[in-house]
Amino acid sequence: MHSLDNFFSKSSLPIEKNIDENDKLTAILVVDSRNRDKFKFPNSNKYTYHLSEEFKRVYEIELLHTMVPKSQYLINDYNNTLYINLENNNFTIYIPKGNYSQIDDSNITIPPPNTSISSFISKNLDYVINNVFKNTIGNNISCLYDHNTNKYFFYYAPNTGNALSRSFISDFKIDFKGLKDIISNTENGKQYILEETQLYKNNSIGPILGFNPHKYSNTDESCVNFVFSKINSSATMTFNINNEPLFNKLLYTITNNNPVLSRLMISQNRNFSSNIDLISFNIDTQFGTNPFTYQNIYNYTTTSGNMNNDIWKLKGINKDTKQIIIETDNYSMANGGFANANANTIFLRFSYIVSDNIANLEGEPYALLQIDEMNRLDSKSSVIQNSYEIITFTNNQQVYDHSKSFGNVKTFNPPLNKLDRLNIHFRNFDNTYYDFNGAEHCLIFAVTYNKNNSL
Repeated sequence: MHSLDNFFSKSSLPIEKNIDENDKLTAILVVDSRNRDKFKFPNSNKYTYHLSEEFKRVYEIELLHTMVPKSQYLINDYNNTLYINLENNNFTIYIPKGNYSQIDDSNITIPPPNTSISSFISKNLDYVINNVFKNTIGNNISCLYDHNTNKYFFYYAPNTGNALSRSFISDFKIDFKGLKDIISNTENGKQYILEETQLYKNNSIGPILGFNPHKYSNTDESCVNFVFSKINSSATMTFNINNEPLFNKLLYTITNNNPVLSRLMISQNRNFSSNIDLISFNIDTQFGTNPFTYQNIYNYTTTSGNMNNDIWKLKGINKDTKQIIIETDNYSMANGGFANANANTIFLRFSYIVSDNIANLEGEPYALLQIDEMNRLDSKSSVIQNSYEIITFTNNQQVYDHSKSFGNVKTFNPPLNKLDRLNIHFRNFDNTYYDFNGAEHCLIFAVTYNKNNSL
């Protein structure tokens, strides 16, 4: 990065306390990125703009107006990567750059074969991710966007005619966890950590999909208090849960109407090595049911692989005590597995990995304008701290009335010796350069300087 110290000497100018306003002039400076040297600076996110007139003894520079396009792709070089481990094999998945959406296709009743429960609209991000999976790791892992929650799900669903059982659910992990950003202080030769911030892995797609910078696994299990009862052909299961996130996840699994998400693996063993059962909720996932013909993998199966029609549904819920009761009217399993009346705890495993937060399909809400030696903002973030202004791309900002005019002014006292160029940078929040994809911009400044040319 260049410095304006090359162009003026601050030390040669004393601090001015009384400035005659009659000695000041203001020029309107228009910086159009199309006027840069494109051979030296092919991208408009980083360039040096040479002024046609040299300003001396500059008192302040104010940003009056901007025409900056929101032209960075939703998926770009800095957020297009998924890190997946499937059965102890590591895969690095690259999603094609571009702008994607999530058009709701739930009202379409005749999807193509084998895509009935995931998007098949080519501009949808989950469709693109699944296409990449197909060409890299096969159809074993799928991505699904839920329009009700605005969250992304990853689940294991191999394209096979076998019924879904423990032996056909492979372990997979998705890794968004990178390094830590550590803020520390050293006193008397000893370092003290003031703050640690967990970062994402390099170029991770995690922030777009709504995942935190953590590692996720479909093998994560949860232990809950459990009561099973059976009367004739009917049966009930009662879950008493001690934390709200698990309660909400189980409730979603029971009540959603998607066959690959509304299923649950249950075992009396933490490692799920035996006494494993898989149950389905609400939807009859028997092969050949209408309106869709699901693959056999959505069929209910017991540990022994026998097909059953035990479809469970929600019977009762108490959000205060975090209790969930489910029931079935046609219980056909033998006494065993979770049907053991003596069990008072049970282990749960879900069939999917779900994002913590809603997806960000709008991209970056702003870019940071940096001009050498003109950092004006104050923040714990170093990239914001070194910036002159935030250029917003969203209509969600709220501007409050205030009694003072803070404006967009960078004041110099002592004044700048001279100003004959601007070194301009546009960055994202993560300090990567904003990718305009060839689009240009225009910045309009008011430069206040001394009318006397002699220093």
